[in-house]
Amino acid sequence: MILDDSQCISEITNKDLETISSPKSRIRLVFIFSVGEIPKEQLLATLARNFKLLKGLDLQDAPLDEIHEDVGNLLHLRYLIPGVKIQGGIGHLEELQTLHFVEANEDLNKELENLRQLRKLGIKNLKKEHGKAFCTAIEMMNHLQSLVVYKAIDGDGILDLHSLSSVPESLQHLNLNGRLGT
Repeated sequence: MILDDSQCISEITNKDLETISSPKSRIRLVFIFSVGEIPKEQLLATLARNFKLLKGLDLQDAPLDEIHEDVGNLLHLRYLIPGVKIQGGIGHLEELQTLHFVEANEDLNKELENLRQLRKLGIKNLKKEHGKAFCTAIEMMNHLQSLVVYKAIDGDGILDLHSLSSVPESLQHLNLNGRLGT
């Protein structure tokens, strides 16, 4: 394990991960840029199991394909930037305020309804069949300030937003990118 001048840990090994992930860990924010020699599954399982007080998790540049549902055990998490598919469990993160670069899927759209504390949401690859569930979830987010939709796609079709009867009053920033319909 290497600790540089900015108090950042880099080049962490399996042994280092065991050392810093004790039940009394005071770590609250984790940025992962690469996984190195640690198996990806072991890293995420360790984070979900041992960093119960974690408030921020940024996996945007990590070489991961998806996040396991165990991330739902991080009940104090407020900031999550996965950049990958989420298998499930995110609906348990009721304190979550920022969720960026998450890839849309059927499970995610259902679980978004539970994330009523979200202030910022960035979602990509929405499809036509996601429209109704997505719109229902957005209407329930009373604190939502920023919504960014990346690459709304559906082959030759468009993302149907007819189900969206109103947006949260708190919404200040809206960025829609892709083939959209209202």
